Amino acid sequence: MSRFLKTYWGLIIVGYIGLVLLGTLVVPGRSPFEWVHTLIPPGRIRDILVYPLQHHHPLTFAKFLQWADIASNSVLFFPVGLGVCWGCHHYFPGARRLLFVITFFTGLILSGCIELLQARIPYRVPSVTDVVANTSGTIVGCSYMYFRVFRKKRRAQQTPSLPEDTKHSKFSKEV
Repeated sequence: MSRFLKTYWGLIIVGYIGLVLLGTLVVPGRSPFEWVHTLIPPGRIRDILVYPLQHHHPLTFAKFLQWADIASNSVLFFPVGLGVCWGCHHYFPGARRLLFVITFFTGLILSGCIELLQARIPYRVPSVTDVVANTSGTIVGCSYMYFRVFRKKRRAQQTPSLPEDTKHSKFSKEV
């Protein structure tokens, strides 16, 4: 890999880690309503963004927030599963079960550490649901990487290539 690509991917990884830490440890609150009030200065744009969050049925909105929180945590940890699977696949190329076990425990430990840090920060609420959603996101990312990328490569390597001088059809004419 060239030096440019290493620098490029290194910056992407550092930016992603910064985004994860910013979203999980710095921004107070658990709902989009609190995030809008924290991140967007007062004015017309904030009013437009807050209006749908204020005029809702409480039960429907609570379910929406719960599912949105689970989905966002899963999507946030999807790249972690991709990276762990890619990194471990080079060290354990044939061990599928070991690959998924390593990815599972990496997601579980990383998510657990984030939730333990959230317990120490004021105005943050740690949740077991977040740990489960984050861990499932890492497993889905590893599954995607394994079944979509690595299996395609293995199939391409296993298909025998036919020599060009063989006849591919019984109907081909001999010249």
